[in-house]
Amino acid sequence: MFFKTEDKTPAEPGPDDPQPDDPDNPLKAKDACPKTAAHNQEWYGTLDFEDLSELENAKRGLVEGTNDIAIRNAAGQEVWSLAEFQFVNEGGGNPQGAPSTVNPSLWMNTLCNTQAGLFQVCDGIWQVRGYDMANMTFIRTKNNGWLIFDVLMVPETARAALDIFKRNVDANPRIVAVLISHSHADHYGGVGAIVNAGNIADATEPLA
Repeated sequence: MFFKTEDKTPAEPGPDDPQPDDPDNPLKAKDACPKTAAHNQEWYGTLDFEDLSELENAKRGLVEGTNDIAIRNAAGQEVWSLAEFQFVNEGGGNPQGAPSTVNPSLWMNTLCNTQAGLFQVCDGIWQVRGYDMANMTFIRTKNNGWLIFDVLMVPETARAALDIFKRNVDANPRIVAVLISHSHADHYGGVGAIVNAGNIADATEPLA
């Protein structure tokens, strides 16, 4: 059964409605509608955004910072980049500079997540952050070897993480074990850049 509907011309969007995309520039950012801007503004009265201790914790232990890193494969294709996220540092690099389109608590989270490079967590433990979705952690063993905890998603990012570690901590690390926390690809996919397959069968040889 069919029903005839009355033909109607679509109404023009009101000031509180999402604005249409610019057909000449579909990637152009749009301003938040008043309702979204008001809801995001309310968070400034809910959370203490003058407290930057979370951001300071994210920066603690920094050995070498690489916040704008871009990693490419042998064909020159970009496989990972934080350079595209540097817009979060506009407005002073703090959550009070968040645009009205973004919840300021999410802006703070992104500011923390884009602190990239090599960090010393504590004596004997270093961590590479921001080189992939996961972090790569280097733990010194009692016999001065290295246990690597998680090896990122692809060999290119894993190799870049290993390079910054070699540059700052141990130029010729003796890797004795690789520990994969779980089976998501960003935790094991880069193992080929860390492990020498020919050494795996021989327990007397390092893995790399």
